[in-house]
Amino acid sequence: MSRPRVGVSAEAFVAVVRAYADRVHDDVRRLGCTRAEAAEVVETSALGLAERLRVRPHEVRDLVGAWFRDARVYAERVGSGVEPDDLAVGEGIVHRSEDDVAAREALAELGERDRVALLLRDAYDLPYVSTGVALGMDPAAAATVVARARLRFLRLVGDAPADPEEHDAELSVAARLADGRLPPEDVRDAERHVAKCATCGPVVTAMREARRLLSGLAILAMADAERDALITRATAVAQRVLPSAEEVAALEDEEEPRTLPPWWLTAACLAGAFALGAVVALSGDDTSLSARSGTAPTFAPGESPTPTPTPTTATPTPTPTRTATPSRSATPTPTVTPTPTPTPTPTPTFEWFVGSEALRISPASGDNQTTVQVTGTGWRPGQRVTIQYMSALGTPTGQQASGMPDANGRFVTTIVAYDPAGIPGPHDIRAANASGQQEETTFTATA
Repeated sequence: MSRPRVGVSAEAFVAVVRAYADRVHDDVRRLGCTRAEAAEVVETSALGLAERLRVRPHEVRDLVGAWFRDARVYAERVGSGVEPDDLAVGEGIVHRSEDDVAAREALAELGERDRVALLLRDAYDLPYVSTGVALGMDPAAAATVVARARLRFLRLVGDAPADPEEHDAELSVAARLADGRLPPEDVRDAERHVAKCATCGPVVTAMREARRLLSGLAILAMADAERDALITRATAVAQRVLPSAEEVAALEDEEEPRTLPPWWLTAACLAGAFALGAVVALSGDDTSLSARSGTAPTFAPGESPTPTPTPTTATPTPTPTRTATPSRSATPTPTVTPTPTPTPTPTPTFEWFVGSEALRISPASGDNQTTVQVTGTGWRPGQRVTIQYMSALGTPTGQQASGMPDANGRFVTTIVAYDPAGIPGPHDIRAANASGQQEETTFTATA
């Protein structure tokens, strides 16, 4: 098997614990955990996640989303189902307001999935990738769930437009536009559509109001002593089971594709042009050489300028003058043929690869729909290898290819790195045959 993907460093893990401990605590308290149960859930789920990062790092597609998901599963198993009484007195990071009371009452009337989606995205400010992992769906689907939940929530608080069923495809975009999560290159087109669309305009406005109300919810924080104890234990476990930031950086450098900077090709072409010009100049005839130098080349008595089948007859003058050079045409001097500049061909070929020795890809990164060359070595000859392009969450995207290893166990094929969800970041390319041999490497989608 190839080496597992570079994982999370101990320092990064502890930073996540520090940043999200209170929000995970607030979430499990809402599921019916007492203060003591919530402290146990937060710590157990955090330390369990560190261990999973050590033994099965590929299972953790998003660290924050995975922690919330694990904590919720554990809380539902150990929680007493009690109402958190201390929420009533507004004990949290942000003190209660009238909006806070109305928002909590409206959340209590929503369905469980809508309630969780709004807490994760708007109250705890998790990105859509983390929200999707916690809910068990891709980010685009999570954005659609959040969009509909916002509208239902706002109808419970006050007025809100009806669910725009005929604009279902735009809901994900509207949700991300409302909270500033839409990629900058898509904002202009989305805002232009919203300005002209009588349905989407009020919907985006309503979503912004819902997010304003939800983002001000008071978060029930851990006790200071409990939080300090959690961070101390999480730091000790992380330092024992996870690599340091320096080790992760070193591993990433080893796995970094050996790409050349953009200016390299231009410099190489210029150098090649100068070299070619020098070769052509030196391989030209002697007349042109002498014309440039201003003097005729001379040779020692009896010396022939070039080896010829017949000796050159010496002239009476002391210094032999060089005659025309038919001998050069009679005996051609090998010339250097310049290598033509490569032109694109329909089948992509790449010079640099990344991955294990058994499975390599090139390029190692690119936008959605990049054609990737896959090269395998050491596979069972004559047994077809199936290659799959996986989503950022580790599920098949439907993009598939195959290769037939030759007698030396080598194959070359291509696959299109296309994720229908359009999620940037690392995506696995997995290869397997019927004998159980499996390999994988990572393609990084840039957009």
